Amino acid sequence: MPKRSWASEKRFCQTRKRLIIGAMKTKRTSLALGLAALLAVSCSASSGPLSDPYRLKMDFHDGFTILWLTDIHWGWTEDNPDYEKERLHLSGMIEEAKKNQSPDLLVLTGDSFRTATQLQVNELLDIIDSFDIPWAFTYGNHDTESFSAYQYYINDQIVKRKNQVFVDVKNDGLTGLANYYIDLVSEEKAIYRLYIIDSNSYGGTGYDVIHQDQLDHLQSIYRTAGDNAPGLAFFHIPLTEFSSAYQGYQLGMFQGRGSNGEAVSSPYTNNGAYDVFKSINVKACFCGHDHKNFSDVYYKNEMILSFGAKATDLDYHTEGLYGYKIITLPQNPASFSLGNIQMHYFLYQ
Repeated sequence: MPKRSWASEKRFCQTRKRLIIGAMKTKRTSLALGLAALLAVSCSASSGPLSDPYRLKMDFHDGFTILWLTDIHWGWTEDNPDYEKERLHLSGMIEEAKKNQSPDLLVLTGDSFRTATQLQVNELLDIIDSFDIPWAFTYGNHDTESFSAYQYYINDQIVKRKNQVFVDVKNDGLTGLANYYIDLVSEEKAIYRLYIIDSNSYGGTGYDVIHQDQLDHLQSIYRTAGDNAPGLAFFHIPLTEFSSAYQGYQLGMFQGRGSNGEAVSSPYTNNGAYDVFKSINVKACFCGHDHKNFSDVYYKNEMILSFGAKATDLDYHTEGLYGYKIITLPQNPASFSLGNIQMHYFLYQ
């Protein structure tokens, strides 16, 4: 039997799940149990243990490549943007990355939308999904501002797409709309663990924090796995430490690359998220939010703190500073370094 793709495997599993539910509804208990057993055996590679609804798995290989996009701001209407031009820019950028970098996963770190309509949400998700690259999504402070009446609207549209790598656990008591992780596995061992985190929107007197219940959840994931897998954390609002990291880089205290064109807009308070990340063996944090910043700093020789590149010219930006970053993961996580994060400019045509 030919090997199914990641996306077709996922659809195959979803179809069999519907068969199970149908069998149960008609009280064909033995058939349902048999299908359930088959589902558990053959679909675990896509969804991870059935006991952990927040976990996904992908096969790892040396040089596993992540295409990282941030701050698209689809839906922004000030300055009268030409959305056909924006569509061509975004599509061309992803096509270039797919052709030249062959990414295994695309990650969006928030503010994909700003004041977007339902039509615009689906338009952007269709663009992202059209390249047949598995893609993960988390939220920024602007994504849901058009959907205060029903906060799950974007989630509901994401899970309809065939290539999404996303977990939506509604009404679970956790703050935020994306609190899941992806284990990159080889021979059933997690080589890297990608934490996809919602850094929320606003709180206190400014931008919000990753809340304590979310931090507790991350620590629970780490303790339960018990494998000390090195982690990469993807979220939107940069930690307070991003500021001191860049200052230290400018003073020659820390290794780094790139530059910042504006002050770091970190949360209204420092609630110890950095120390939690350090305790669960996170090796790098990847954030957006500050459109003119694209630095990568190896902070205290402990953790890389990296700003993404603003993907489009929608909303404020530095002229000519548009593009994406590529993150390449070596077989040995101990060799992961600043050199594994590369900036790629992609100018408007």
